[in-house]
Amino acid sequence: MIENNKTEINSMDFQIEPGPARRSSQLSSFKKPAKGLAELFGHITSTYELINHLLTFGLDYYWRHQAAQIASSYGGSIWLDIGTGPGDMARALARCSRHSPPILAIDFCWPMLSRLRKKKNRNSAIFPIQAQAAQLPLKDNSVDLITVAFATRNLFSSPENLLNCWQEFYRVLKPDGVYINLETSQPPHFLWRRAFHFYVKTMVKPLGHLISGHRAAYSYLASSILRFMGAEELKALLLKAGFSRVEILYLTGGLVALHLAFK
Repeated sequence: MIENNKTEINSMDFQIEPGPARRSSQLSSFKKPAKGLAELFGHITSTYELINHLLTFGLDYYWRHQAAQIASSYGGSIWLDIGTGPGDMARALARCSRHSPPILAIDFCWPMLSRLRKKKNRNSAIFPIQAQAAQLPLKDNSVDLITVAFATRNLFSSPENLLNCWQEFYRVLKPDGVYINLETSQPPHFLWRRAFHFYVKTMVKPLGHLISGHRAAYSYLASSILRFMGAEELKALLLKAGFSRVEILYLTGGLVALHLAFK
């Protein structure tokens, strides 16, 4: 049992354990994030948040706050933030939540989780867990709400890979649970999209390298933004993963899309 902020998690309601054995065959096509990718993120941990804030002119605060406000309207007793990194989204959820549910913060990169552990409030109900997005150490139907903020691109080695991850999210969500996906997108308006791509090509790599000293990391991050799917493609894949209904909220002219997927 975990007790925090007067919230108790009973083992009957929640349990960290390996998922069902049946998943081994279902995950045969899943490619785990390369060890090099975890190392790459480990190298930029100390400057990751600063660079995000600079490159977005602080808009990433607003985008996460919007997602957290929406999450707070759904309630529930267990929340899960996947690809949490240094915990920006998990902390936004904790700030906006009305009833302080436990927030399980999952990432595959231990240095990122270590930064979260150092920064989180001692009384905050945020619990860092190292795990893979497609192999969550959670029981079926065990969480009420899942968020992923600006980490979906890292799961997109292929549409099939992303589909496997989302089917895993679907597995651990309770009936009527909600998945909130916040990610960069491809703006619908042609000129705005061209301007966005120009900015990514000319600013993300140089500024990221200048501040972090790591050229490869921001070359990867820039390319992941440029090649990622548009909002409608993402919606179609979420429906294919099994979600019954998906809504899209475009933010900042479609630079970012927020998908609400319902089990």
